[in-house]
Amino acid sequence: VTWVLIAFVFIMFMQIGFATLESGSVRDHNVIMTYVKNVLDCCISVIVAVFWSYTIANPGEDHFFAWSATVDVDDILKLLSYIAFQSTAATIMGGAVAERMGLKTFILLSVCLTSSSYPLAVRWCWVEGPLVERDIPYHDFAGSGVVHYLGGLAALLGSTFLGPRLHRWDETSAVDFAPHNVSSVLCGTLMLWVGWYGFNAGST
Repeated sequence: VTWVLIAFVFIMFMQIGFATLESGSVRDHNVIMTYVKNVLDCCISVIVAVFWSYTIANPGEDHFFAWSATVDVDDILKLLSYIAFQSTAATIMGGAVAERMGLKTFILLSVCLTSSSYPLAVRWCWVEGPLVERDIPYHDFAGSGVVHYLGGLAALLGSTFLGPRLHRWDETSAVDFAPHNVSSVLCGTLMLWVGWYGFNAGST
């Protein structure tokens, strides 16, 4: 129990790292919105997991609200782990579209990712489905496919569809897009580094 809780704290600590890194990378007038989107990622992940996606990812598990007053500790730990990994996948996408997407659209995409794409990926890769049931099962260490590939693919599709920020590569205005706070970028990177120790080890 203690081990899973420590890993959960480390992984959620990465959310602070993501927010700090992203806020330092954007222009100063977009800092607050970057923080807002990172907080919303966590909130959406919790709400969607409790109401919907955890059950989709783990069809054999009882729904959160079906648990009795004497909830098994293992059930709580599984849900916490699920929320931590899911929020990471959503945040990867959020960082790629920073400064390029409105809040309403971002919320919609985050809900879609956490309510359908991520739980189905978990189910097919970790629980049941074609990848798990192969003669040589699919092995996914530390969420390299479910979390990082899925989050990275969503980030790639989002950034490709949106294109670069307006005037980002114009010679006359490119200097305006320099990271406004290099210290935040460095601190965020180091926070993610520390968080990785909980992410990789905690996935076991």
